[in-house]
Amino acid sequence: MTKKIIIDCDNTFSIDNCDIDDGLAIIYTLAQDNTEILGINTTFGNNKLEIIYPNTISFMKNIGYSHIPIYKGAVDSYEDNEAAKFLVEMADKYNGKLSILATGSLTNLYHAWQ
Repeated sequence: MTKKIIIDCDNTFSIDNCDIDDGLAIIYTLAQDNTEILGINTTFGNNKLEIIYPNTISFMKNIGYSHIPIYKGAVDSYEDNEAAKFLVEMADKYNGKLSILATGSLTNLYHAWQ
């Protein structure tokens, strides 16, 4: 059975003076057998969301996985949070069979709960 995963992160891989842990977690997850990454949500933490979101798009393109959708989180409002909406949609669709790898702030998860 294939494990369905959403990665919720503050990926700053390749940004000077920032952490690389999220990028490494993405690469490690991609290398796992029987694992499907449904999407990658971005959040603030290691840097501002306005930096992290385009950086994650570029990162995924550079490692050859631009087909995996990237969703932008929000700082303040769950109503404008496309990452939270994606979390809710996938949780409903996979009803208890979804895993979330959260390596950044948990704002998207909180907004999904709201």
